Amino acid sequence: TVHEAMDYFKDKHGEDDLTVISIGPAGENLVKFACWINEDDRASGRGGTGCVGGSKNLKAVVIKAEKKITKADDRDAWKPVHKRALETIMAEENITSPRKGGLSVYGTNVLMNITNSIGALPTNNSMLTSFGDDAEFISGEWVKENILVNDPTCHACPVACKKEVEITDGPFKGLHMESVEYEPSWSVG
Repeated sequence: TVHEAMDYFKDKHGEDDLTVISIGPAGENLVKFACWINEDDRASGRGGTGCVGGSKNLKAVVIKAEKKITKADDRDAWKPVHKRALETIMAEENITSPRKGGLSVYGTNVLMNITNSIGALPTNNSMLTSFGDDAEFISGEWVKENILVNDPTCHACPVACKKEVEITDGPFKGLHMESVEYEPSWSVG
């Protein structure tokens, strides 16, 4: 699995401060929509790049920085731009507002009910424009009310749209995982 590969490479190189991006069984078996996974659970999958890695027998890429990141040449010119951008993201009236805006409270699937109700979901390979009443069960609102267990943030991200869930019944009861993001929810159908 991806997690086993990441653990293997971290053990092999004897360091925790490296980054591993890896394909899992889907990429190895050339599933057309296989993803690369990094930071344990973050997917980079647009276009089936994990399948491409599998076709080249490339299991993982291990990255270890040997130099520090260079800073902006003119730090004083950068500071006001950074401040304005952060103020915009943090403003309470914006969807990105930490712990108050829709993306932070409900995750990216906050968009599901809205786009479904106006017929703007290009689902089932764009053959349909909505899920009907079933969209509610994958919406950010439903997730928050029924299966949300944690809402951590990616490193240094002020938005915190990442959500962790635990399935509470059925054959997958007890499964703890990251919640599905908006785009895979509508595109896979």
